[in-house]
Amino acid sequence: MTYIEERIQALETKIVEMQARLDELEASVMPEKRIEAAPETISMVEAARLAGVHRNTVYGWVKDGKLPAVKSGRERLVKRADLLALVEAES
Repeated sequence: MTYIEERIQALETKIVEMQARLDELEASVMPEKRIEAAPETISMVEAARLAGVHRNTVYGWVKDGKLPAVKSGRERLVKRADLLALVEAES
């Protein structure tokens, strides 16, 4: 392995460690950002924020039948449990 490859590997390892630490800190400081802490049903925009994806991704999941949604007035809502299951399956 070349010096550059070793440095890249070391940096990639450090990035993974830093992301894990950031996730841990974020969960303790901002628990409302976690899917598990969300209400039973949430808007599709809120689902996108919690899942860390663009809202069009959530609309696509609903359109493709991957994520069930229910109509509530003018808004479509998704169940927190359904979103959590989909996010875990996607990762």
